[in-house]
Amino acid sequence: MTILVLVGGVVLLTVAVAALAWPLLRQREEPAVAEATAAQIAVADPLAELSERRDAIYRAIKELEFDYQVGKVSEADYQAFSAQLKAEAAAVLREMDALEAAAADPALDAAIEAQVAALRRQTQTASSPASPQAAPLPSSAQARFCTRCGHQAQPGDRFCGRCGAPLRFP
Repeated sequence: MTILVLVGGVVLLTVAVAALAWPLLRQREEPAVAEATAAQIAVADPLAELSERRDAIYRAIKELEFDYQVGKVSEADYQAFSAQLKAEAAAVLREMDALEAAAADPALDAAIEAQVAALRRQTQTASSPASPQAAPLPSSAQARFCTRCGHQAQPGDRFCGRCGAPLRFP
């Protein structure tokens, strides 16, 4: 009988220890998963990694300034660390600017500008005095659109059917 009680106590103790240790062990696993996800994002988007580095450096600068104001850091250390952190921040910002500049495609900008210029030429030739102009539609037949979301309003509507904004028309 005493062996049965002893075995039952050991089993009960093991279950209790496992139940208490499970959240602690699980918390240790989650940062590893979060770090793996962050690494995948950094590989996929270098701009996101640079943004995270920039934010970390900004936080470090704020903490250094606070520590200096409280008196934890001497002025010489503050000047040295501050200069180092600011140089790192400037380097990260330059990298971000270079990455954003590389992402901007000048050929794409030129193609868009050419299309806009062609559309403007078409509009100007269509509205030139030599071409017949269409008579303007009466104000009741003109299409009306919401100024907030751009949804086309029905005749007689006082509020937008999509976003609920009041419709204001002349």
